[in-house]
Amino acid sequence: LITTLVVISLAYQARFSIDLLRFTTNHMQEYTRGSYDEAGSIHAIADVLRGLVKDPKNTTVYSCRDGTNFKEKLLRYFSYPMRISSESGATTTAQYAVVMNKFKWGFDTSITKDASTVTLKCGDLNRHAQKLTTFPSGEILFSLIPSPK
Repeated sequence: LITTLVVISLAYQARFSIDLLRFTTNHMQEYTRGSYDEAGSIHAIADVLRGLVKDPKNTTVYSCRDGTNFKEKLLRYFSYPMRISSESGATTTAQYAVVMNKFKWGFDTSITKDASTVTLKCGDLNRHAQKLTTFPSGEILFSLIPSPK
């Protein structure tokens, strides 16, 4: 009876160990490509922002997104003390914009004179910007050009 119980217990644990190994392998492969599960490339975006920003306390990043604010909260955590916001008021003061999980957005190159500058239209944001980088999980980071006063 004890032998039978031990064999059943080992078989039961082996099933979960195989699942754990499969998920661990998938997550490690994804991590080596620069993204991780639901967080995507948020770690990489925060690293780039921390490398670019000289005064994080006075820096605002506009998060243009649809759906939940999960990635926005992670970015806020990893890039603290920068202000990360998807509120419409942040569109005028933001120095950077990150587009993530947004269905309807785009940029227009015909309006600007400089080839590297685009007019970014994403949610409430409609400003001149320069594309900095694209991340493996689809997020795009832009540097926003200050509006003339």
